[in-house]
Amino acid sequence: MAFNSRFIRNIILVAADQGADPIFLSEPVGMSLSEMNRPDQPVHFEAYNQLMKRVVEQTQNPHIGISVSQQLHLSTAGLVLQLMQSSATIREGLEQVCAFYQLGCSSLPMSLEGNTLLVQHHPLWRAHSELAYQQTLEGAISFLLKAFNTLSHGQLHLKQLELDYDWKDQRFLESTFHCALKKGPEVRLEFQAGDLDQSIHTADQELLQNLVDFAQRKLEKRNKPIHWSEKVNHLLLQHLPESLSQEQVAGMLALSVRSLQRNLKQEGSQFRNLAEQNKMEFARIHLESKGGSVKELSFALGYSQTSAFSRAFKRHFGRSPADYLSVID
Repeated sequence: MAFNSRFIRNIILVAADQGADPIFLSEPVGMSLSEMNRPDQPVHFEAYNQLMKRVVEQTQNPHIGISVSQQLHLSTAGLVLQLMQSSATIREGLEQVCAFYQLGCSSLPMSLEGNTLLVQHHPLWRAHSELAYQQTLEGAISFLLKAFNTLSHGQLHLKQLELDYDWKDQRFLESTFHCALKKGPEVRLEFQAGDLDQSIHTADQELLQNLVDFAQRKLEKRNKPIHWSEKVNHLLLQHLPESLSQEQVAGMLALSVRSLQRNLKQEGSQFRNLAEQNKMEFARIHLESKGGSVKELSFALGYSQTSAFSRAFKRHFGRSPADYLSVID
């Protein structure tokens, strides 16, 4: 029932970005952040539970577990792209993602049975802190579903999520997990029949990898975000190739949608423009350097229809992708 110190270090770093004191958070663990970065450093569940209590109190974020998993999404996307090379089906890829997650958190054993992913827990750990259990579980589910989203190229969604506790903010959770919630005796992720046995399509793997690399380079050049537009753009970049909704971003920033819209308006910005900005920049660079299929490019950027991507591209550059390609050829 131990937690990997690197897993805990990531939690502290995300909490620090949300205003928490990293030194204060590290006290229950008994290690500095640099010491936590060493491999094979187990942390007992009691120390982890104390840490999570401090994290929630200092950040005032009721879904900090989800925030942690979402801010690690670029690393997750890179991992899943690697799994595409060694997994024939979505089921095989998801099994490897579960195994990877449990390297950091072995207190949530996971198993795939048919169309259901079961997430169990150690009763002693949960009895010591329900708060730590719920935050960790929500983060784990977010991590798994983001991997599923990447494996399926965003075309498949969970059928139903069954949780074994009374949750809060149902609208936020359903928006984050893209499925209906149900109370039950155990934690079960129900997938649509046949979804997990679909083959993984790797034709656009290089394109997705280029998109992840593009986002990583942009993030490395940026200073710590201060303005609301910078914070929104930072989150949007972290989650490429996934497309975040305005509701999801507001939740990650602990704001209502209306407050987010008001803050952006005060800075002369709009969510839709920010959401399209990085995608269009990548699209332009990709078309100029690689050419290729406009359909695959629009799919990789999260557009369900090529026509929607073409309209967005024309708004930014004054011509359609096809016309743009004809000019640069």
